[in-house]
Amino acid sequence: GPDADHPHRRGVPAGVLWDFFEHYRAFILDRNMHYVVSNIVLPLTESSRTSFADLWGGRTVVHFVSHSWNTPFIDFAEAIRRHAESVAGARWRSQTYWICSFSNNQWAIEAALGTSIVQSAFARVLTGGIVRGMVMVLDADVVPLQRVWCLFELLIATQQNMRVTFATPMGIMGDPSCTSVDVIFAIAERIRSLRVEDCEASNEDDKRQILERIVSDLGSLCHMDSHIRSIMAKAIADVAQHVHARSLSLVAELSGRPQPSPVAQPPASFPATRPMLLWSADAQAAQHVGRMGAVTTTTTTV
Repeated sequence: GPDADHPHRRGVPAGVLWDFFEHYRAFILDRNMHYVVSNIVLPLTESSRTSFADLWGGRTVVHFVSHSWNTPFIDFAEAIRRHAESVAGARWRSQTYWICSFSNNQWAIEAALGTSIVQSAFARVLTGGIVRGMVMVLDADVVPLQRVWCLFELLIATQQNMRVTFATPMGIMGDPSCTSVDVIFAIAERIRSLRVEDCEASNEDDKRQILERIVSDLGSLCHMDSHIRSIMAKAIADVAQHVHARSLSLVAELSGRPQPSPVAQPPASFPATRPMLLWSADAQAAQHVGRMGAVTTTTTTV
């Protein structure tokens, strides 16, 4: 078809990613994506000069992955597997993901970046009308939220009204099965002091373009800070509700008493508003974005 070469055709199934990790586990150890690309992806694709997705046989993308290449690959692979299981259960292996290191042709990275940030493969996938949601892989240091390309991806995803999910190796933030509060609180503590203006980029021109885009769409970088915090507040509220319910169930089971009716709890989400659908710089929108409104959540570096 006419879009046969579109980047949204370069999805990698979760099962393929997991098999890749298991096959090379003894070499990867606790190394990160930089090692994986340099020592495994590039040698595998050297003769074809294609992306790993093209070499394997890409699939239509369902989920876009935003992540830092500095995250240990074992944590990255585990987070994607956890997300796939949360979405599809026993059929998790068939869920497809756009992962820059596997979906972009690492032999022609300039072509993937395009002539501007909006022409990049990242933006084209997110705005192509195919992807259902974005998965941001986080660790306790929340490195992706300190990288300018990941912030750009978050901006585009929310403007496209996509579901944004925070995935960790321990589970999906906000998912009933994820009650590991330590890592969530660690992430939240880091986000409290996070400022978009301090984000990093390997290319200063990319950083300038993306920060200008954020200011143009939201009115200021502070509004992006507020949006990130509101997403995290929603995720923590969901986790608190799940932990409370699980605690009541365990107490009742251990004590041999019927589980008491739950005490009325505050809503797991904030009032139903749509603050991030269309941002503008006028005063009304600025006040709206600055509040903690509800966001659609459960929740790359080039």
